Amino acid sequence: MRVSTLRTWQRWSGEGILTSEEVHKVVPPRTLGRRKSRQERLTVQESDGIARLVRVAAQAARVFDDPELRSAWLRSGNPALGGARPIDLAVTDIGARRVETVLNRIAWGDYS
Repeated sequence: MRVSTLRTWQRWSGEGILTSEEVHKVVPPRTLGRRKSRQERLTVQESDGIARLVRVAAQAARVFDDPELRSAWLRSGNPALGGARPIDLAVTDIGARRVETVLNRIAWGDYS
């Protein structure tokens, strides 16, 4: 996933699925800019961070057909997540797992 993670994020940011600010929570803007300008690969940690965000956003896209609903869900406080915004939790592995659990529950009809 390391090679395609940056390209996937760039495509999705152009479509409004992930914003630059959200990606900058896992890869600082100067670091990302340097990697892009030098055509360097992301480190494993950087790639993993972006991959988590992409994975959560992709799962949200499967659960919510409507792009506006998906965006609102990812960026609003969620009671099932203790009031945290899902996209903010997705910057860590354990947070992303919590968000994925809630998305799975929604997909199976448990709208808690």
